[in-house]
Order: sequence, then structure tokens, then C-alpha cells
Amino acid sequence: MGRTVGTRILERSIIKHLGKSRGVGVGCDFSVLGDGKTVLSMGFSDSGYDTSALSGEAKISTGEMALIRAINNFASSGVMPKEMTVSIQAGESCPEQKLRNEMLAMTRAAGERGIRIIGGNTVVSPSGDRCSITVSLFGAVTDKDMIRSDQKTEPSDLIFVVGYAGHLGASVAAIENTDKLKERLPFTYIKGALIDASDLESADITRSLIAAGAYYVHDITYGGVYRAILETGIRFGMGTDIIHEKLPIRQDTIEICEVFGLNPYEILGTGGVIGVCHPDKKEEIDLTLMKLGVPYGFAGELTVEKKRVVRSEKNPMERSITFYE
Repeated sequence: MGRTVGTRILERSIIKHLGKSRGVGVGCDFSVLGDGKTVLSMGFSDSGYDTSALSGEAKISTGEMALIRAINNFASSGVMPKEMTVSIQAGESCPEQKLRNEMLAMTRAAGERGIRIIGGNTVVSPSGDRCSITVSLFGAVTDKDMIRSDQKTEPSDLIFVVGYAGHLGASVAAIENTDKLKERLPFTYIKGALIDASDLESADITRSLIAAGAYYVHDITYGGVYRAILETGIRFGMGTDIIHEKLPIRQDTIEICEVFGLNPYEILGTGGVIGVCHPDKKEEIDLTLMKLGVPYGFAGELTVEKKRVVRSEKNPMERSITFYE
């Protein structure tokens, strides 16, 4: 399901060359264009999410996954997306029917969300019969929107994580390697371990968190929750002190990752978000998340010292979160 370049590479070779704009930088999922009224965010995918062979659910296409990721990113701005463009990179052997199906699925998904497709680009690459898709979303800032720019970050501001760590990554590993996994785990257990398609879109959760007082919300996808923690610290030029036991995770995710030698805190986390709030907003955010009925944990806080640490309160474990390459 693709991956993004390392955080260090982003900082030194990509972001430093971008023009100054509100939102641009590591740990931010959107940009505000020069007019100050238009928000842009993007999402990428080179594969979908198909559990039909295991659980009978409908398939999420490559384009739908890209749209979901774009929507998740866009939501952190507090603005609603209205229009989108679609860029497709198709392999030389990619069938026309696949491209048609991708566009039909995206058109349907966009229409259900009130988003209009206004253009895009399609190119051919020597990459077999697959395709990768990038969705760009646009929306206009209104007086009702709540892009946070006036919040002062303080040491001891609280960091919270919503959604189970590595749930999508473990699900994809289970789908792609079911036969190997069945040697260790019952088939019914594997089916029950898969993330539900409805849990991949976190936009409503993000908007609710902003309304409840979170001044920063960041989508968790590539690199998992550890990378999201790192980028949160970089975003504010501060350290992070995280308690390992307070990061939400499923036991079946841990077991699947053990079979394949994966770290569940470093794999795909689409559907999850990380956020920061002042301590006096904790109660309201607690109530909001409990009403939403989603897994979450107030996992730690920002620190003056720029170390990014995950430590255990039960065992002699302390890990430094460093740049992912």
C-alpha cells in the first residue's frame, strides 16, 4: 500500500524548497493557498483494500483509498472539501476496464460526499498492470471554519491518539499472507482481526476534536503512530513523552505482526489520528471521544527537551523515536 519518504528527507530535500504558506511543513496535512481562502490537501494510494475473500465485504478501490486519505488529511484544516482533481499513473499493461472502474468508484464516492471532480491528469509508466492514484481536494474557508493559528503551544500540552495502532497495516498483511497466517492462527480469528472499511475515514472524528478544543490534529498513515508522534514533535519544535501502555492497540494486531516480524507501531495506520490540546480541554475531548465510541488514549505530552521518547510505566523500556528513512 505504498509508503512515503523519510521525515529527514522531507525536511532537507523537499519542504525546504517550498514557498511559505500556512500549513506547509512536516506534521501538517493541508495548505492554505496564497489567497488565504482556499485549502488544499492530497491523498495517495497504489492499492485498495479488499477483504471479500475473507469476510465478504465490498472492495475499496485504489482511487477510493486515495480519496479517503485526502479527506482525512483535509479534515485537520477544519474546512469542508468541495472539489477534487484526480491524477492517475497507469502501468503500460493496465487494462482500460480497470481505469474505467476506478473512475466509476471515485465518482460515486465523491458524489456521496458532495465533492465535485473538476479535472486531473493521466500518464503511463512501465509498472505492469497496476495503477497509482493521487487525489487533490480543494475547499473554501468560511467564517464558520476553525483553522487553528492562534493557539500557543506549551510544554505539558496533552498528546492523544485515536484509533488502534497498525490496524490497517496488520489487516493488509493478513489479507496478502492468509495461508501463512492460518498456520498459526484460526481463520475466524484472522477474519475478526481485519479493520472495518468504515473505520478508515477519520474526518468526522477530526472535526469533532477541533470543535472540542484540539488545536492540532494529524492523520496517521504511513510510518504508523511512531512517525505521527515524531512529526508532532517536529511540528512544534518540542519533544514528546509518550507512555507505551496508553497507545491503543488490538491484541490480534500484535499477534499478526509477530508472525510477519512487523512493528505494529510503524505500519499503516489509516483511520487513526494524533492530536494535541491544552490540559483544560481534556475533559471536553474525553467526552467527545466517548460519545463517538472510538478507541483512544491520552498517551503523553509535549516537553521542552526535544527528545521524542516512548517509555513504559510497567517495564524497563524506553525508546527514542528518530527519523524514519
